[in-house]
Amino acid sequence: MSSSPELITIEETPMGRATYHAIEQELQKSAVAVASAGTEIFEISTFVVIGDEIFGKASEASRRDFVERRLLHRLPVVSMKDVIRIDLSRSPAAQTVILRVWTKVAGVSR
Repeated sequence: MSSSPELITIEETPMGRATYHAIEQELQKSAVAVASAGTEIFEISTFVVIGDEIFGKASEASRRDFVERRLLHRLPVVSMKDVIRIDLSRSPAAQTVILRVWTKVAGVSR
């Protein structure tokens, strides 16, 4: 019996498809976990309103009433409880405003 250690050889080879696939699966799992943990997603619908109807209605209640009566059917939600925010800004054009309606995107389970 010899007292010398065994010969150790180190070899480098490219990763195989199975390894790449396993790594990709783990990355997808961790990305989904991170995204679902603290991410909120909103959709913003933008409208151009021409006329006097909205100019004098700057309060939040008036904006919500206007959106419910005139625009709810165009939004990706079914009720005003899903409307999170309504922004109103004047346009450079006379008697024209830009109306942005924020709605929350519902989570999708896979």
